[in-house]
Parts: sequence; structure tokens; C-alpha cells
Amino acid sequence: MECMVKGRLEHLLESREVLNPFQSGFRKRRSTLDNLARLHHDVTAAKNRSRYVLAIFLDLQAAFYLTWQFGVLKKA
Repeated sequence: MECMVKGRLEHLLESREVLNPFQSGFRKRRSTLDNLARLHHDVTAAKNRSRYVLAIFLDLQAAFYLTWQFGVLKKA
């Protein structure tokens, strides 16, 4: 059942273009390399124009399991 819902939800989100085009995580045919290529392009373009690029990197690996779940439920 879970696989069926996942497949239908992915199709719905992709076909209606709900997801941000820059999001690569958890999407078919996309990877971290897509984001790295985009970052490289932006940095190179900024350097050629004598400008700056601001990049923020956020790692949320295992964030759900490290969260105080009672506090999250209390806020909801």
C-alpha cells in the first residue's frame, strides 16, 4: 500500500510542478551532482562579474530522530 501511495504522490507532485525546481533530494533522475553543478555555475558567473555568491548548507540527516518528539507534538 505504501509503495502505491508513494508512486501516486510522486507522480502528482511532479506532473503539477509543485516541488521547487532546485530540490534534488528524494526525486527521480536527480542527485547532489545537479546542485553542485548549479553552484559551480553560479560561482563562476559571479566571479566573472566581480560579484559574490552566498551559499548556505544545511544537513538535516536524521533530524526527525534527533528531535524532541513530545515538544513537536505539543507545538502542533
